[in-house]
Amino acid sequence: MVRVAARIFLLLVLFCAPLAAEPEPTFRIGIVSLGEQNQALSELVFTTASRYGSTLFPASSHVRLLELKRARTEQKLWEEEVHKAYELHDLDALNRLNEEKIVVDDLSLGPSIPVSYTLVPYDEHLSLALAKSVQARDWLLSKENWDGLFLVRSESLDRFERIRIEFSPRNQQEPQLLLDRLVDGGRYQELAQPLGEAIFSLVSQDKQSVLALSDELLRFSLEVDGKEQVSRQGLLFLSPGTHSLVFRSASYEPIALTVDLKSGAVQEVGATLHPLTHPPLVVHSYDGVGTWVLEGNVVAQAASISLSVPSYPLMLTFEKEGFSRRIVQLERPVGTSLSISSLSQELDDSLLIKDTQKDFYKRLRNTILLFGAYVGSLSLSKTVGIDNPLWQVGMVGTSSVALVSAAALVMEMARYAAWAGTQY
Repeated sequence: MVRVAARIFLLLVLFCAPLAAEPEPTFRIGIVSLGEQNQALSELVFTTASRYGSTLFPASSHVRLLELKRARTEQKLWEEEVHKAYELHDLDALNRLNEEKIVVDDLSLGPSIPVSYTLVPYDEHLSLALAKSVQARDWLLSKENWDGLFLVRSESLDRFERIRIEFSPRNQQEPQLLLDRLVDGGRYQELAQPLGEAIFSLVSQDKQSVLALSDELLRFSLEVDGKEQVSRQGLLFLSPGTHSLVFRSASYEPIALTVDLKSGAVQEVGATLHPLTHPPLVVHSYDGVGTWVLEGNVVAQAASISLSVPSYPLMLTFEKEGFSRRIVQLERPVGTSLSISSLSQELDDSLLIKDTQKDFYKRLRNTILLFGAYVGSLSLSKTVGIDNPLWQVGMVGTSSVALVSAAALVMEMARYAAWAGTQY
């Protein structure tokens, strides 16, 4: 019976286990500098391409490239099987492989595929070969299994540099010019935006648009056409056309915009910020007079503080000698008043807590021993005789000391309860 159940379980696992999904095709691009002084520029190209060109909307030419790459991969796997059969002298396997036909199914792609970029370290001989020979580019693309190259060139013109960035896809003789600009004194960062627009135009194939948010708007939550969206490094990738945007923040009035995005374009968006007017806030400390620090600045030395125009998010700190620092962080208004308390440093320091605990348990032990001595004295007096004055002295002494120790213990427990109640 156990064997039958085990077989049924194995069959269920085999039939119910999900099939391994075929890896998603990725369009791979290498970035090569054709000059030793261009390495910083190549890093800028890599950063900008990863930001603006992380997704490709494949055209028919891209699909053909990926199909050819897939066919070459299948051919390589078949050749490895043949070599392995030769090494093992496996005639049956050789005959089977010779009779088999390499069949590559049509490539099924979604509307977009990911793009990966590889920054190639500068190599003088490789750069010279790539600059002069199309065959060298094809060799590098085949060797690294890439689908295209970004070629980074620069030419000195007096105090200026002429920067040319080209895209050389596989199986294409002439590279495509992406950027041709003059920069002054190595200010490559000026090229980030025009280069990003050129790379996005290359990968989007006019099927997508980009909304570049200003730095002020990055702190806002965002809704696009009624749905919450999150920007990626300050960029919002949307379909071309008209979109309704709403920006919200705890410190500013909501901002509603309507934008009309053109195909394959990068459009910047900014807005005028209007701070929200919040009701005054009074913060009181149960621990008396202390120092209040707001956003790093000391604002008062008092038991309470009044903020006439609070701005959120808000961070307020209360400091007082003998107490641990209390930090209050508010993301949104909590009303017109707030009361806080700090933790005594005796409870905030692990060493002090340990010493206090030792004293408490020592007092508890002594109280138990004294009560035990009193009970023992009482029991022995009944056995030996209570008329003996020594037993009476012993009972009175032990009972008095035990009562005093018990009272001290109760006071200690009350002090612990008071400490526990100071935590806000």
